[in-house]
Amino acid sequence: MPIEFFDVIDDILETEVRKDDIWLTGFPRVGHTWLQEIIWLIGNDLNFKYASNSIQQLRAPRFEHSVHNNALFRRYVGDNSVKYVKSMPSPRYIKTNLPYDFLPKQIKTVKPKLIYMTRNPKDVYCSFYKFIKAAYDYDVGFKETAASFCDGKMPMGCPIEHVLPFWNRRNEPNILFLTYEDLKSDTAKVIKLVADFLEKSLNSNQIDQIMDYVSLENMRKNPNVNMDWFFQSMKNGANGYSFIGDGIVGGWKNQLSPDIDKVFDAWIERKTKGTGLTFQFT
Repeated sequence: MPIEFFDVIDDILETEVRKDDIWLTGFPRVGHTWLQEIIWLIGNDLNFKYASNSIQQLRAPRFEHSVHNNALFRRYVGDNSVKYVKSMPSPRYIKTNLPYDFLPKQIKTVKPKLIYMTRNPKDVYCSFYKFIKAAYDYDVGFKETAASFCDGKMPMGCPIEHVLPFWNRRNEPNILFLTYEDLKSDTAKVIKLVADFLEKSLNSNQIDQIMDYVSLENMRKNPNVNMDWFFQSMKNGANGYSFIGDGIVGGWKNQLSPDIDKVFDAWIERKTKGTGLTFQFT
């Protein structure tokens, strides 16, 4: 975890959780921005007008964002993201990358609605590496970083260990466990699953409206979700980095060398053995 995390850990763990909260969690770079927009639209009766005129990070803030010390971003979400979340009116839409044991303690007792999304670790790594290079001017090599990623030495730890506590609780009634690959292959079906989970009724026309609004093309040109304002402010404009990626399932095939791929295969097999957890790689 980033060293700054320990400045806010007590506040995070003791945060009051409300029964009508809607939490979205998962490891970084699993498609949270895409899914969050779907969740918010469903929960707010398809208020496209408001969504198109407000930054997602304010409507559905990242709970632990205060641990990332970027002055420009903090100007929008506030110096203390935990305090910001506490001040929000209900129902709150909250996004987080925190592992299960670092979530507020009351998550376990109040049991608000919690949506967890995972993605195959190979695609996650490729997306994560591009992100940290752009956001943090990171200059360690791709292969070296892959080793740290598998060893759990990157922010938020080991991605498979991040998944497992939620996977083991996937049948609890307040938890909806989703995969990026399912969202990508059958977006309408997953939208319906989310709506049912949130106890909202959608007709086919409304589902089509959401799908159009959150299409890759529209997300990429939507300044309220694409974070261009953030990356363009950075050194060299983050070299043209696009926060909304290409969204391809299996894009890792064009990025992982055979030797790195073998390391990933062995690591995934070791970490998932006996758990029943599997990933879709293509």
